[in-house]
Amino acid sequence: MKKQRLTRAFWLSWLIRGGAAGLTLQAASAHQFWLERTQDGKFIARFGEAGSNGEKPGYEKSPGVLDKMQGISVWSMYPAKSGIEPELYKAKPQEDGFLVEDASAKLPLLAQTTFPVRKRAATAERPASASFTTAFARWQPAGATGEPTTTLDVIPAAEGGKATVYYKGKPVAGARVTLFSPTAEPLRMESDAAGNVTFKAGGKGDFILWAHHSEPATGTYLGTDYTSLSYMICLCWRVE
Repeated sequence: MKKQRLTRAFWLSWLIRGGAAGLTLQAASAHQFWLERTQDGKFIARFGEAGSNGEKPGYEKSPGVLDKMQGISVWSMYPAKSGIEPELYKAKPQEDGFLVEDASAKLPLLAQTTFPVRKRAATAERPASASFTTAFARWQPAGATGEPTTTLDVIPAAEGGKATVYYKGKPVAGARVTLFSPTAEPLRMESDAAGNVTFKAGGKGDFILWAHHSEPATGTYLGTDYTSLSYMICLCWRVE
């Protein structure tokens, strides 16, 4: 089956939008959206609580919370200098995720989904709110180059143990990032003035760097008004 190709200019203009004031990054949700490889070399998009220190990740399942995800887009990115446009893949619903069968593990793979507006009642500490969330995930193979592509993105450095947080294509200082690894408790970090975080990721297995951003905004999604926009991103990789 021929894969669908969409222009790089289309993706970058759609996924990275104009700037906004009052940027605040925070790990405000207990759930992550990430990509992982299956034992037979395929990919699956997950939503749930990422594992750490030998713990098994907690996957949301269908029927249930997984069904609230408003569609999945999955695509691979070739290096900009190659001139090859991104490839779009189908994500097949499974009980515990969305299966992507024919994506290459040698290229960065990205995924995007959205959720219904989440309303929170007013409390003594905070006013009522309604948040519209978009989640991104990036699988990054060892040695592959990357460029900021999604609205919120995390790009690893070639030397390892370092990554940069980007919001709408620009590095973000003070971004709060969490590392989930197979051999240690979650490591919480904050990006420096250049948007960088440095860390030690020892051991073998699946690793995730997770960042979250929310900002005041008003609009309507699927007939429900919201008062803020939220984004989250998971950078995912495996050490064999």
